[in-house]
Formats: sequence, structure tokens, C-alpha cells
Amino acid sequence: GARSGAQARIDFDEDFRAGLLAVLAFYLLRNAGALTTSGQADPANLQAVLLGLYRIGVAIEDWECMNLLGGSELARQRAEQNEARKRAERIADRKRAEEEKPVSTKRRLSALDKLKSANAGSGSPKNPTSASRSKSPDKKGKAK
Repeated sequence: GARSGAQARIDFDEDFRAGLLAVLAFYLLRNAGALTTSGQADPANLQAVLLGLYRIGVAIEDWECMNLLGGSELARQRAEQNEARKRAERIADRKRAEEEKPVSTKRRLSALDKLKSANAGSGSPKNPTSASRSKSPDKKGKAK
């Protein structure tokens, strides 16, 4: 049947993890002789087998294959670390979006602030006589 992209990815990951565990099992079976007769085996062959075992082990850890076997402590810790990292990334993304979003508002505010500061000063250099004028509403528009 048809599966969604997310579900197909989850299924692939689980199948891949299971496949890595199967590769480990077959690798151990095939090279058990070299691993058990370490004193009598060819050193180059033993080194190649141990390197292959190391690489499979790293892949198993990277793909968190232990989750398939019933949750190990390492897998739980990594899951918590990944969740904390993702949470921190989401928070950083929100902050970055908030900083980028109000750019036009900041421009308007800065222009508005300039206008307010230009009009607010009663003894401004632009209009030196404004300080001597009376601003009371009673005298406005009345002749003496």
C-alpha cells in the first residue's frame, strides 16, 4: 500500500538498523576463527577483522540500532541529548525569526523617534524662539 513519506522514512530506518545488526551477526560468524585464534592468526588478517568489527560497531551506534533490541542506557541518553539539541535549535530559530521579522517596524520606530526628538525640544537650535512663545490654550488665537 501507499505510505506517507514520513512513515516510509521511519520504516526504512528500522529496516536499516535491523540490517546492520544482521551484518554484525554474519560478520562475527564469518570471522569467529580469526577472533578466537588471535595468537595463531595472521596479524594483518586479525587487524583487518578488528577494523571491520570496529566500523560495524560505529555504524550501529550512529544509527542507534540498540533501540531495536529494547532500549539501552546509551540509546536513551542519546535520545535525550538529541531532543535537548533540537529544542535549543527551535528556540534559537524563533529568536532569529523574531529579530529578523520587525525590521520595518524598527525603521518606523527609529523615524518616529527622530520626529519626536525633533519636536520635543523646546529650545531646539532649529527654532530658538519657540521657548519664548506661550503655549497656553487661553491666549491662542485671541488678540490683545
